[in-house]
Amino acid sequence: MGQNIENCFNATFQEDPEFLSSDTAWVETKMSQLNLEEKIAQLLMITAFTNQDDAYEAQLKAIIKKYQVGGLIFFRGSPVKQVIHTNKYQELTKIPMLIAMDAEWGLGMRLDSTISYPKQMMLGAIQDDNLIYQMGFDMGNQLKRMGVHINLAPVADVNNNPDNPVINYRSFGEDPHNVAMKAYKYHSGLEDAGIISTAKHFPGHGDTGSDSHYTLPVIMHDTSRLGTVELLPFRYLIDRGIPAIMSAHLNVPSLDSTKNLASSLSPRIIQNLLKNKLGFKGLVITDALNMKGVSDFYKPGEVEVAALLAGNDILLMPSDVHRAISEIKKEIRKGNITENEIDDRCRKILFAKAWAGLNNYEPIRTDLLLNELNRPQFQVLRRKLIASSLTVIKNDDQVLPLFRIDSCEIACINIGNDTVTTFPQTLNLYSKTDPYYLSRLAAYREFESLQRKVSKHNILIISLEQTSLNAASRYGITENTIRFINELKFNGKVILVVFGNPYLLSYFNHLDHIDAIIVAYDNEEDTREITAQLIFGAIPAKGKLPVSIKPFFPSGSGINIETINRLSYGIPEEEGLSSRILSGIDSVVSMAIKQKATPGCQVLIARNSKVLYNKAFGYHTYRNKLKVRTYDLYDLASVTKIAATMPVVMKLNDEKKFDVTKSLSYYLPELETTGKGSLRMDEILAHQAGLQPWIPFYYKTLEPLDPDETLLDTKMSEKYPNKLGHNVFVNRNIKYADGVYSDKFSGSYPICIAKNLYLRKDYLDTVYQSIIDSPLLVKKRYLYSDLGYYLIQKIVEKISGINLYTYVQENFYSKLGATTLGYLPLERFPEERIIPTENDIFFRRQILKGYVHDPGAAMMGGIAGHAGLFSSANDLAKMMQMILNGGTYGGRIFLSDTIIQKYTSAAFLNNGNRRGLGFDKPEPDPDKISPASKSASPLSFGHSGFTGSFVWIDPQYQLIYIFLSNRIHPDQFNTKLIDMNIRTQIQDIIYQSIK
Repeated sequence: MGQNIENCFNATFQEDPEFLSSDTAWVETKMSQLNLEEKIAQLLMITAFTNQDDAYEAQLKAIIKKYQVGGLIFFRGSPVKQVIHTNKYQELTKIPMLIAMDAEWGLGMRLDSTISYPKQMMLGAIQDDNLIYQMGFDMGNQLKRMGVHINLAPVADVNNNPDNPVINYRSFGEDPHNVAMKAYKYHSGLEDAGIISTAKHFPGHGDTGSDSHYTLPVIMHDTSRLGTVELLPFRYLIDRGIPAIMSAHLNVPSLDSTKNLASSLSPRIIQNLLKNKLGFKGLVITDALNMKGVSDFYKPGEVEVAALLAGNDILLMPSDVHRAISEIKKEIRKGNITENEIDDRCRKILFAKAWAGLNNYEPIRTDLLLNELNRPQFQVLRRKLIASSLTVIKNDDQVLPLFRIDSCEIACINIGNDTVTTFPQTLNLYSKTDPYYLSRLAAYREFESLQRKVSKHNILIISLEQTSLNAASRYGITENTIRFINELKFNGKVILVVFGNPYLLSYFNHLDHIDAIIVAYDNEEDTREITAQLIFGAIPAKGKLPVSIKPFFPSGSGINIETINRLSYGIPEEEGLSSRILSGIDSVVSMAIKQKATPGCQVLIARNSKVLYNKAFGYHTYRNKLKVRTYDLYDLASVTKIAATMPVVMKLNDEKKFDVTKSLSYYLPELETTGKGSLRMDEILAHQAGLQPWIPFYYKTLEPLDPDETLLDTKMSEKYPNKLGHNVFVNRNIKYADGVYSDKFSGSYPICIAKNLYLRKDYLDTVYQSIIDSPLLVKKRYLYSDLGYYLIQKIVEKISGINLYTYVQENFYSKLGATTLGYLPLERFPEERIIPTENDIFFRRQILKGYVHDPGAAMMGGIAGHAGLFSSANDLAKMMQMILNGGTYGGRIFLSDTIIQKYTSAAFLNNGNRRGLGFDKPEPDPDKISPASKSASPLSFGHSGFTGSFVWIDPQYQLIYIFLSNRIHPDQFNTKLIDMNIRTQIQDIIYQSIK
């Protein structure tokens, strides 16, 4: 051997495998109970499947019982079946068997209903190796729960051949040091969970163009190269106590020039190099002995003998147990191997069994198995691994993350999927994205057609999906895809996302015309979702290429991109909430829908800038025809106050254009001689200025058909005295007053208040005069009122010089990417995306869909300071997150933290008024009804809306809760949502779920 091999990592110490120090007394007792044939059988690990018929199971049982084999390796099946079979098979043995699995990326590699972690190439991109350790630990706990003792992982091969058909994506990459460190971390995690790890495939399977499953690959490198590349990870692991190494079926002439001799069967490679020179004392496990790399040259029985003579300890997957034992016994009689050598290997295996806990064997429980294998904490780490691996290898002009999304016209071409996928759906959570889909096998004319369609956009995202990880299939990239990207002409910015093996990029002629490239390594749903979040800066990019993409990018390429503080999306446990407890929300909502408290709703929960729960329930109406979707729009009613008016007021205050200590007449001098002019702005915002709760402005536009009748229904007024004034208490025998309304739009009737119903232009003067003329309360006290917001709207429009709709749209919603949040939704969205509110049989005489429910806001043309906004929960959350962030979002500053604290604090608590300036607050008096959960912190704030909306922000817990519904459909008599306390029940569950 060359000097380079012996000193390939310059280790100054070498640890023995941990298992060698286990229960010696148990080992020696068991050794004394075994005859020679049983000792040989301990060296055999045979195959077990759980998806076969009864005849297969009976045959396997017979082999186990007769020969008392030392181990089983399980492959395809289900978790529960595997545990049941494990328990059955262990009952047949004197010494419990070592159970192994080839689970490189977790149980999901072999079993249904279990977790699959990222492949090793993806892990190779991760810069925080502690995540690899945690993965090994979590995976080890899952294996342990299954009664598995050995994982035939990690792969320690250095993959430096893009055409490698068998290792490739299974390797951590082409850098030996990166491979060594990550393999060690993987091993350490497994070992700390009580699992025997197995580094493979010694002496290194990374630089080959053939697959040992089908032939005998040849490695032509000299010993100097082997020592510095292929052997380096194995030496590093050996020095740090790796318990097992798998020998590969490779022909390596520089180590053993014997023709057609696999390294796994070579004494020079296994005994001399691995055991003697590298000092490995752990278990040497052969690769499967039924693979063509050895089975083409040896008969059953002969190959097991050769493997044993070479120095292997465990003979994996012998094709004939009887012949294997028989042939080995012959070699003992011939003196080619001694019984002492068999004893040494058997003893080593028993030490491994004792370390794995088989000296105190108990059957594996099947109860709660799937729950325990799929704990949310495991999914949290899996998502973190994916996010940490994502690699940006090109980012010209810093196109990523997409920053000014208000100026982005985005198109996304998905090549490989011709149906809706997670990737464009997630992109749409951030900004309107026009998706286009192409089958992987699409004709080139379809590519050309799409190129023309997307030309009107200025951002083009191309995602390569449904690719292949395998070199043999050219990674699933077709000639048409290659030609399309090579010849692409687009005037805007182009972002290419590779959901697959990074090697596929080498098939393109040039990538100069691509502005940004993201390597996402696989096609999994979570990967697509998380990658979309990276594009918008909700998560950072930290990954580095673990392999070279010739001729474009060397190994180690990767541009770090920082987050710009947009909402990200995940699962509750990522931010310390319990999915199990949150599942109670589903029950509460189901009960509400069943009791007809509302036809449907949206519920959103975000914590620490991450949306953890965003669900739609029920239907648009009780006819149960159109299901509520998370992107549908609800009438927010009074939530408009904190989602439109208050952000504008705070911004103007930040700009020194507005002062809450000033009076109304300071901004509206025409009010100076009225009773309203002296009212202070802060008192109006805190609802203690003495204003009436509301005025039914539209009453004056209605007349009874019979002059002898009154407008109000006195019976209803008596029945619901606290509701007096709402339109449900108007006599049904009414008509519109002459000249007030028209069924057609015109210059004289420009104010649309509902479908085919327009208000006279000058009637707004009447509305404002009604407010001015309304009497004040005798004594100022807290009394919730909408009236002040009509006047505040007038003030902010006067100061800003533009109407409220335009101001919030340009200064907030478009910059936030809150595409559904805004006034007049029918101008922006199809009717089927808008949830209907009341069937207004009195005033507007139609089902209100896309028209604001509030009658006063309707008479303002749907744009008012107190009502009029529509939104999905997701887009409303962006506005709330900006406020929670202290005025920043998406890398932009909207408001100052100081001004937000000022407005969201209780302004007049000493007067017994809990409210902030515009924002509601929790009730501090425990004996009074609070608008929010009793668990909400005193720092929290929010608002509710008459239509059934509710928003609450809690800075102490960095928590946002949004509930949107149309509880007033088909009429506003329905108070069940309030009576049943549905919204607060859900909020209670949220606080209970915080760990």
